[in-house]
Amino acid sequence: MKKNIAILFALTMTAISCSNKSGNAPGAVASASDPHSCLDIYTANSSSASGTYFIDPDGASGPLPQIQVYCEMSLHGGGWTLVMKQKSNDGATLQGDTAYWTSAATPALNDSAGNLNTSDQNLVSAAFNQISLTQMMLVASNEATQQLQSVTATSAFAAFQIAPTDFSDDINATRPNWFINTNSYPNGNAITGARLGFNFRERAGGSTYCAARWGWTANQDGSGASLGSADSCGGLGAYGTLYGGSFMSNSKNSWQPATVLLYVK
Repeated sequence: MKKNIAILFALTMTAISCSNKSGNAPGAVASASDPHSCLDIYTANSSSASGTYFIDPDGASGPLPQIQVYCEMSLHGGGWTLVMKQKSNDGATLQGDTAYWTSAATPALNDSAGNLNTSDQNLVSAAFNQISLTQMMLVASNEATQQLQSVTATSAFAAFQIAPTDFSDDINATRPNWFINTNSYPNGNAITGARLGFNFRERAGGSTYCAARWGWTANQDGSGASLGSADSCGGLGAYGTLYGGSFMSNSKNSWQPATVLLYVK
């Protein structure tokens, strides 16, 4: 009897030990060997497939529990952690001046196992405010290429606390040709200039007309006219006084044609 109890105790302790390893129940006690990010997983095994994994962002000695994340392991060297995705035709939920971008205390959004993928849903992962990074990648579901940005920060949230780049100049060099592909506004007016940028604002007279955390702004004014007064914007976290205005047919959804996904590593 005592021998059986001893065996049962040993098996129980083994099960507890295994459940504390990364890759099992979220919130489990962290191990020193737990990966901090998808990049750690990829570095340890470059044949790791894209999918969901458990990580411990602050390590075994930190107060944060393990979290489950989606890892992209094939694009641009692999090891990317998905921290946010914006649903197509929804330009309001993750608008660039909402609390998701401005308050670290804002809870994650739809951060559950069923949404940790590339499906067309809104997501703000707990990793958005926990994973340190040196690079960001923007993926659009309607494009075969991706946008890359070098930025060093303690988290994606912290990266967007850096003051946006302000523009008040002509933007007549291009037309929207990635994610948004058009020569005209949603209301039919012709576009004379557009800009694809990271964390920037089009400003005039102290007002932010159109801005994006990562996306497009566009103007219909000719060279030298109404500088900084972009009339439409779209992409990840678009915002501004003219966002969703008459040039956008009074809809914040009109320049959100596909899912956009934000990754870090």
